[in-house]
Amino acid sequence: MQSLPSDPAHPLRQSIREVLQVYPETVRASRPLRLATGGFSGAVVVQLSLPRPAAEPVASLGGEPPVASSPLILPAGTPGELAEPALDTPGPATEPPSGSLSDSLSAPLTGLMCLRCWPQGTERRRLDALHRFVDWLSRCGPFPVAVPVRNLQGQTVTPHAGRLWHLEPWLPGTADFHEQPEPERLQHLMRLLARVHETAARYEAPSADSQWFSRAVVQPSPAVQTRRKLLECWIQQKQDEAAARIRREVGRDSSPEQTRLAEDAARKVARLAVPVLTELKQAESLPVRVSPVLRDIWHDHVLWNGREVSGLIDLSAAGTESAAADLSRLLGSLAEDDRSLWQLALEEYRLHRRMTPEEETLVPILDRSGVLLSAAGWIDRHYLQNRGSLSLPGALSRLAGLTVRLDRMLSGRV
Repeated sequence: MQSLPSDPAHPLRQSIREVLQVYPETVRASRPLRLATGGFSGAVVVQLSLPRPAAEPVASLGGEPPVASSPLILPAGTPGELAEPALDTPGPATEPPSGSLSDSLSAPLTGLMCLRCWPQGTERRRLDALHRFVDWLSRCGPFPVAVPVRNLQGQTVTPHAGRLWHLEPWLPGTADFHEQPEPERLQHLMRLLARVHETAARYEAPSADSQWFSRAVVQPSPAVQTRRKLLECWIQQKQDEAAARIRREVGRDSSPEQTRLAEDAARKVARLAVPVLTELKQAESLPVRVSPVLRDIWHDHVLWNGREVSGLIDLSAAGTESAAADLSRLLGSLAEDDRSLWQLALEEYRLHRRMTPEEETLVPILDRSGVLLSAAGWIDRHYLQNRGSLSLPGALSRLAGLTVRLDRMLSGRV
C-alpha cells in the first residue's frame, strides 16, 4: 500500500470527503489512512479508520449523493495492478436469515473500513449483482467476506466524479500462507472453500443478475473457451510481435534483468502455447457443473489469523464458472508444483464436496493454461500495451515465479 496524496485539495482526497457525505456520521468523520489497488478489478482502495462506533443505522434513508463538477483524476501509477488475468451429495440448503440486505447492515460500524473506487466503465448493474451475491453468501455461511455497506440512500453503490464507489469492512488478517505453509492451514482453507462452493451452488439470483450468476447447470467450463480464444489470439496476433519488441530492448534498456527475464518467459510461452491450446480444445467438451464461484481466489486474497482463515477478499471476479477454476487458481498460487500439497488439499476438499471425474481432469488443465496466460499477460501489458507493468513493485518476482513453473511444464513435471 502507499500513502495518500498529502495535499488536502488533491482531487482524490476531495472525492473521498464528498463520497463519505452520503454515509452515517461515524463514516463521515473517518480518517483516510492508506491507498492501494484492487487486483483483478483494478479498483482503487482507500483504508479508513473510524473514530468511534456509529450511533445511527447504516441503512437509514435520506440525503442525495454529492455532485462533482469534473471526473476524478487519480495519482500517477494508481491504476496499475499486480494480478495475473483471472481467466471457474449436498446437505439441506441453508437459507439466509429473513430480511433484506438493508436489515443485515444496520449494526454499528467500527474499526477499519475499505472505500473502493472502481475504474471508469465499470457497469453499475454488475456491481449491484455482485453485492447481492456477497451479501447472500455471507448470511448463508457465515463466511469471512466483506459485505458492502448501504449509504444513506439505501444503496451499496455511490456514483461520484464519473466513477462508482462502495464501502465495506476492512477484514483482519495477513496473506501469509507462503511464510507458514502448514498442512492444518491448508486443510482448514479447503474445508472452507468446499462449503463456499456447496453454498454458492444454491444461489438463485434475480433474473436481472443471471448473466453473471446463473443457477447451477452442467455444461463446458466458460473459462476453457475464454482461455482458448485468448491463447489463439496470442499465437496468431501477439506472440511474434512481443518477441520482436523484447529483442529490440536487449542491450539498450535500463533494466537488463527485466529484459532477460521477459525474453526467457516469452520463449517458454512460445514452446508451450500449442500443447496447452490442444489441451484447452479437448477440454471444451468436458461437461462440468457450473454455478457461482469466486473465480479469483489465490494466495494474496486469503487472509489468515493463525491457522484460521479470517478473510476472503476482492471478490470482484465472482460469477458463474466451474469449481475447478477456483481450485486451480488457488492451489496453483499456494502449492505451485508441490504435488504433496496439491494431494493434501484435494483430499481434504473431496471430504466435504464430491468432485466429478470431469472436474478432476479440468483442474490441472486450468492450472497449466493459467500459468501460461499469466506470463503472456505480463509481457502483453508491458511490451505491447506499453503499460509499464513490469516496472511495478513485485512484478519481476511474479514473472520469475511463473517462468520457473513454465520450466517445470516443459520438463513434464507439472
